[in-house]
Amino acid sequence: SSVSTQSTGDAIDGKHARRTGTNGPLGEIFDHGCDAFSTVFVLIAYGIATDLGPTIGLFTLCCLGNFLFYAAHWQTLVSGVLNFGRFDVTEAQLFLISVHIWTGLFGSGLWNYELIEGFPIKYMMLVSSTISSFGSFIASGNAATILTGGSGKNGATIADTSVLSPGIPVLLLSGMFWKLMTESPSQVFENNAVLFVLTMGLAFTKITNSLVVAHMTKSPPTVVVDSIMLGPALLLINQYLSTPVNETFLLSLVLLFTAYDSIRYCVEICREICAGLDVPCLTMPSNVKLVSPPSEVTPSKSSRIRVTRSSTRSSSSIASSRSGLTRVARRTDSGSGTSMSDKN
Repeated sequence: SSVSTQSTGDAIDGKHARRTGTNGPLGEIFDHGCDAFSTVFVLIAYGIATDLGPTIGLFTLCCLGNFLFYAAHWQTLVSGVLNFGRFDVTEAQLFLISVHIWTGLFGSGLWNYELIEGFPIKYMMLVSSTISSFGSFIASGNAATILTGGSGKNGATIADTSVLSPGIPVLLLSGMFWKLMTESPSQVFENNAVLFVLTMGLAFTKITNSLVVAHMTKSPPTVVVDSIMLGPALLLINQYLSTPVNETFLLSLVLLFTAYDSIRYCVEICREICAGLDVPCLTMPSNVKLVSPPSEVTPSKSSRIRVTRSSTRSSSSIASSRSGLTRVARRTDSGSGTSMSDKN
């Protein structure tokens, strides 16, 4: 029910914003930022429902799931357009809901049944969903968009940065958590699987939100120097020094720091954009006039003209907001020496 509620809310928020005339770039940042957080918990819930356990399968699920969400916004930074594939968010949510329903009816042991000897259903689903997700990502042209150049100057991103630079933080995080999992003397992942993947997921959330802000404001994203890297780096140093500090205790502290750093970043970004554009956050203006949804009946010529003019005004308003976001980013960059995506 939680996945169903999340997917329903994610689908109707845009309709509600357009109906009340409160849609704009800030709403898009808020929407994708919340999606980044929810992805972490949805993946963990799926791993528990299918009884993946503290195995490399759970690590792979969480790592690839977060990477696909990150890659979608990576290609948006490159091209300036968020592109959806044939098998995308809606299909994935329906698949997750069906898995939870079957688990509720028959228990998580259902997924340990082996249709092929030595290969349980849970691993068959993991492999097939991974192939279909990456296949859809490639077939929709997202991978080609990242590799063949962007919409900026000389084939750069819309923020005039390298099209491959966003791959650095995601590779660093994946590599650090992989090393922590495979070389831990106390088997910190096996003994604290949920704690481990939750920490990793929240770290992915921070760099994903940085990428969302980058493509919405056309400002350079954080590449290497990000405070979210301090947590896994501290765990690696502790591991290198033969774990003078208990790994489970240190992982708990790193989780708290990662959660705080991710939430702090999102709150500061929203406050900064609201102050720069002079718009409210999570507040509905008292004089809102509801916009009637499009009629199924073919409109007359005069009504088509009114709709066209209304759409033009709406587009102009959104374009003005986007330019305002860019001015906020540039003003911040010239005034304090850092852009919004670098304020960590």
